[in-house]
Amino acid sequence: MILFLLIVVAAALVIEKISLRLPIKNVGYRIESSVPSAEQGEEFFIVTTIENRTKHNIPYLRLKEEIPGGVHLCDGEDLDFNGREHVSTLFVHRHERVRRSVRAVSCTRGMHFFTKGELSFGDFLGLKEFSCERKTSGAILVYPRRIRSEHLNRVLGDVMGEISVQSFLFEDPMLVRGYRDYTGREPLRAVSFVQSAKRMQLTVKEYDRTRTPIANIILDMEFYGDFEHYFDQREAQVSVVRMICESFEQQGMGYRIITNMCYPEMKTRGVNVIESEGNGDFFRILDILGVAAGVAICPAAELLSYAKSCYWGGAFLYVAQRDCEEVRAELSRHFAGGAGMLHTFYGSEYEECYREAGARLTGQGERKGEGAA
Repeated sequence: MILFLLIVVAAALVIEKISLRLPIKNVGYRIESSVPSAEQGEEFFIVTTIENRTKHNIPYLRLKEEIPGGVHLCDGEDLDFNGREHVSTLFVHRHERVRRSVRAVSCTRGMHFFTKGELSFGDFLGLKEFSCERKTSGAILVYPRRIRSEHLNRVLGDVMGEISVQSFLFEDPMLVRGYRDYTGREPLRAVSFVQSAKRMQLTVKEYDRTRTPIANIILDMEFYGDFEHYFDQREAQVSVVRMICESFEQQGMGYRIITNMCYPEMKTRGVNVIESEGNGDFFRILDILGVAAGVAICPAAELLSYAKSCYWGGAFLYVAQRDCEEVRAELSRHFAGGAGMLHTFYGSEYEECYREAGARLTGQGERKGEGAA
């Protein structure tokens, strides 16, 4: 009996010594999202991969992974450190690759990064523990929130109707594709007097009627006060732009965003123009709106002056945080002449719609309904 115990103790000590020789650098670690982007409230998976490239088993491995503040786990997993660290334990065999998935969801716009994880290894007897930190580069982009608003839908319907009517009533000289002889049936405004003088006979313009009408979305990210409601108003403002672009995409209408917002791929440190022909550029614009910061890189006066001086035709849709005297003064200064159709949208007007959409995403709306019943 004593001999048997001595053999067990000796074996345990040998295994303990071997477990302490685990080369940490040969243990791979990666954490990432199952998808590169997601809608708010859409479930995705946080995927952790552990690869044991050593010839030893890992009897005890504790993972402490930092979860972005805007991401929440759906499987009832416990989070430590103010809800930002997910802790779990694993047993990994030698030359084994372990993939673990945890369901998650986010209701916060932006790029959420999985920056690091802490790996803690234990010995065979559980007497010692040593740790190392691994940097990671996983991330997920969460798009601006969809909002429901009958008023917004009605206004957008009116805007698209006005653009369509305008495209039939007024032909844009920017769409001239050529010239031909005057037949006597064309209206006087179709005559090109410059070309007629050159050719010594009446010549009319030929227009390209296949071009889609253009809407100019002026996205002003300048702050206009009201600190208490600033975040919701700014996010509602971005959601309104998303809904406007989505409506134009559904109708196949071309549009452009003229903006002073800050985003990673902007071309200048001033006013930037993001073009779309209404034929599938929507996801590129969603990506830009998703990563855009809530700050302005130039004042509203410069933005509106640029939009007015580069008048391309179509309607102007001005989107800002909220309506105030400063906003009205800038708009009247640059659009008092009535060039083009001007429609205004403010995040403060759709702040409640933004909150209601968030309540639906988190299930609070359903719980409130059940309580009322």
